[in-house]
Amino acid sequence: MFSLAYLSGYLKSLRSSWDINIIDCPANNYNYDDLQSLLTEYEPDIVGVSIPFSNMLSSALECMQMAKTVLPNAWIIAGGTHATLCPEDISSACDIVVRGAGEKTMEQIIRSFPQKETAHSLKNIAFVEGPDLRVNDTDHTFRLDKMPSPDWSGVTPSKHLEPVIYGSASNGIGILGSRGCPYNCTYCSNGLLSDRKVIYRDVDDLIKEIKWLIEQYGIRSFKFRDEVFNLNPNRVIEFCNIIKKDNINIEWSFQTRGDLVKDKKLFALMVEAGAKAVSLGI
Repeated sequence: MFSLAYLSGYLKSLRSSWDINIIDCPANNYNYDDLQSLLTEYEPDIVGVSIPFSNMLSSALECMQMAKTVLPNAWIIAGGTHATLCPEDISSACDIVVRGAGEKTMEQIIRSFPQKETAHSLKNIAFVEGPDLRVNDTDHTFRLDKMPSPDWSGVTPSKHLEPVIYGSASNGIGILGSRGCPYNCTYCSNGLLSDRKVIYRDVDDLIKEIKWLIEQYGIRSFKFRDEVFNLNPNRVIEFCNIIKKDNINIEWSFQTRGDLVKDKKLFALMVEAGAKAVSLGI
C-alpha cells in the first residue's frame, strides 16, 4: 500500500487534474463485493492492482478479472515485485504489466490512454498479444532521480500499524527515505528488480512526513524500509542532527548490511536520535 502512496504522490505532482484514488482494501476490510461497488461508482479509466508478494497472486487475479467485467472499457494494469518477476502469471488477466519502478511508466500509460493504441510500444511493460506474451525492453532512463513525497489521502496510516521494534509495546509504521540497493545478494530479488541505482528523498521532506504522522496520528515508532539505511553516512548524520535539534521524540529501527556496522560514532549518533534496533541480512 505504501508503494501506491508514493506512486500517487508522483502522479498528482505532474497534473492536478488527474483524478487518482487509492482503494485500501486490507485496511478497510473490503471484500470483493465492496470493491465491485466502489469501482462501479467511481468508474475509473485505469485500474491498477499492486502485487508486491506472491501470496497475493490469487486475490489479485480475482480483483483484475472482476474489474474487467465491471469496467470492460478500462485498462487493467498490474505492478509490483511479483508482476515484475513473473509477468506470465498475470498477463492474461490484465492489459499491461508494469515491470520495475512504476512512476514514469504509469505516467506514460496515463498519457497514452486517450490514444489507446500507443501503450504497447512503451518500455518496461509486458502484455499478451495473440497467444504470446510480449516483454518489452527495459529502459533505465525511466527511473526517477529522487523519491517523491507520498500521498496519504487514500490511505489511513493508523490502520497499518505494526510492531517495529522487538520487545517494544508500541506499534509503528513503515517509512521510506530511499529506494534501491547497489548490491546483488544471492538471496534477494533486488538485483532482478532494478539497475541497482539508489534514489533518495530530501531529508527535509522525510522529517516533514515524520512530524505530520506524529501530529495527525500520534505515531512515534517507525520502521525504515530502506534496503541499506546507512549507505550514505552523511545523509544519516544530517537526518539524526535534525531529529536531535528539533527535539523529535521518536523510536525507530532500520536495516543494513553486516559489513556496514563498523562506524561506532555513526551508530552512537543514530541511538541518540532514537534508533533502537537494526536488522541485518545474513
